[in-house]
Amino acid sequence: MENWMTVIFSSIIATLISAGTLIHSVIKHNKDSIVNSITLNRIEWIGQVRDLVSQFLCAYIDKESESDLRKKALKVELMTRNKSGINDYSPMLKSLKACCEDASLDYNTDSMEANVEQMVLSTQYVLSRVWTRIKLEGGQNKKKDNKIREKVNDLCGTFEDYITKCK
Repeated sequence: MENWMTVIFSSIIATLISAGTLIHSVIKHNKDSIVNSITLNRIEWIGQVRDLVSQFLCAYIDKESESDLRKKALKVELMTRNKSGINDYSPMLKSLKACCEDASLDYNTDSMEANVEQMVLSTQYVLSRVWTRIKLEGGQNKKKDNKIREKVNDLCGTFEDYITKCK
């Protein structure tokens, strides 16, 4: 009789452990699926921003009309809007603005090369920050966002630091 009780008790414990393991696995799978989906979306976003910036720079170098250039700049700006109010994309947006201002002055050839270089560097900087965030965020919740931003700042530095390294 005592052996049967031990067997039944052991079976109940094993069933509870199996159920707990199953629940844990389902929760982990759901979390991993969300992280993978977010990562894929951000990788696609990086590609889209890179393409838009390339189109903008081609239009700038080809000296397209100011209105066409501003339309392309607006597309980049819309792709980089940040809901939190903290704009991690400001170096790139400042470079966009400088190019558009140059176009409004009938393209100053002397500043064009510097503007293109600044646009390329600022875009590389911004997209490298986004990529660093992707790697750091995997599975993190929103509460850790400021800590992640601080870590990205520590790893990537400021835009000015980035330019200094590139020169």
